[in-house]
Order: sequence, then structure tokens, then C-alpha cells
Amino acid sequence: MSEDDRPDRCETCRHWEHCDGLDEQNQAVSPDDAFGYCHRYPPTLDNPRESGQWASWSLPVMLRIDFCGEWKPKDAEPVLPE
Repeated sequence: MSEDDRPDRCETCRHWEHCDGLDEQNQAVSPDDAFGYCHRYPPTLDNPRESGQWASWSLPVMLRIDFCGEWKPKDAEPVLPE
């Protein structure tokens, strides 16, 4: 099975949001490249503030053909905390 044939890849997951023009290091690339943000978990702090510097938050940037054990179909109902 090729990566494009996997039914449980990022591009078909409810947690993945397509983002044109970014790679894993958030660098500009061709709009045809298929990268996206994974929203499964909250953003993480990239660099803590040090004497007047800005902190930045980020989400994992994943290829559309990546996959993990947290995959949910795009039409899945959200699970709300009790």
C-alpha cells in the first residue's frame, strides 16, 4: 500500500488543516506542496520569553500523507469533556 492509499492519513483526518506554502520549518514552499497543521493537541511554546523577546506558539506541521494513532475521520463528532 502506498502512502497515498492509506485511508488514515493526515489529509483525511479531522485534526488536520491544510496550510498552503509551508514546510516542517514553516518556510515558504510551492503552493502545490501539501502541508498542514495538526490540531489534535494544543499549540506548544516554541521559545520562552527572555528579556523582552516575544514568545511564539506553534502546531505540528505535517505532510498530507503522514499518519499517526490519533486519526479521526473528518465527519467524526467532536468529543466534549464532561
